[in-house]
Amino acid sequence: PGQTAEGIAASLWPLPGFDPRQFAEFAHAAEAADARQVLNNVIPYARGAFAEADPIRRLRLLAKAFLKADGDPYEPPKIFKKALVDRLPDLPDRYLAGAKAILDVSDRLALFRMLEGTAAALTVAGWLIARYEQLKRGRGFLDFNDLITRTMSLLSRPDAGPWVQFKLDQGIDHILLDEAQDTSPDQWEVVKKLTEEFFAGLGQREAVRRTVFAVGDEKQSIYSFQGAAPDSFAESRLLFAGRVRDAEAAFANLKLTWSFRSSDDVLAAVDRVFAEPGVRRGISHDPDPLSHKAIRIDAPGYVEVWPSVGAEMVEEPDDWTLPVNHA
Repeated sequence: PGQTAEGIAASLWPLPGFDPRQFAEFAHAAEAADARQVLNNVIPYARGAFAEADPIRRLRLLAKAFLKADGDPYEPPKIFKKALVDRLPDLPDRYLAGAKAILDVSDRLALFRMLEGTAAALTVAGWLIARYEQLKRGRGFLDFNDLITRTMSLLSRPDAGPWVQFKLDQGIDHILLDEAQDTSPDQWEVVKKLTEEFFAGLGQREAVRRTVFAVGDEKQSIYSFQGAAPDSFAESRLLFAGRVRDAEAAFANLKLTWSFRSSDDVLAAVDRVFAEPGVRRGISHDPDPLSHKAIRIDAPGYVEVWPSVGAEMVEEPDDWTLPVNHA
């Protein structure tokens, strides 16, 4: 609270180990030792930082002076020649301490700006959501989430829930869920409410064999941004298994191993990836290894593994005299 970007950047000044007197001593020693890399790369930016009154611009200049292009500190033996270190024996340690201080403050500043940006985005989002809700109410509309939350609210009301469940219980004999891995916890709660009497022996349709059928594949869950929770699939399976067995009815946990869509090559690759127990635990509560089989035995298949996408690291030469190929 109360922090500003300028205040964070200003906390670096003066740079530890390089106050005005120490910096003047450093610059004089570099000239005396003819330390060209220091004189050409470090000193000019550092002098600019001493002349700069704006804390944020000063921090940028210090980073250019004390850090490589990739943002890492120089290795002291590579940037400080022996003649310079002979004049200032504590220079490598002071340099590393100063570079660390620059990195720490830069990280704090980046985090502060991220928080500022997030707060601004949440402010805009809050207004948009409030306006959206206002427009829905004004027109009497319900969206998909409203259908779930309002159904949950209705079924959970002590004054109305039991009556609604009683009326629904007369007309619901079977509940079937597809893509169960993308069912949210609230949606599962609706299903659980609707099936409370299915296996209690107290329902209105006792003569009918009532069932709950759910099919899903935790590996294929892609709707977490809409509240999907693959763990809820396994948890609900255990809950319904307990209910059914308490009612002395039949419960079946079937594995669908045959694929009508993929070829053996693709399925074998999937099985190989998830053969590692640690990987399998990341997506499934089932401790058993996966095993898939293709219906189309002779169908061609091809699996191409791409490398991870990330910033390409390029080693910048520390020696400023080396030619640079920008091709």
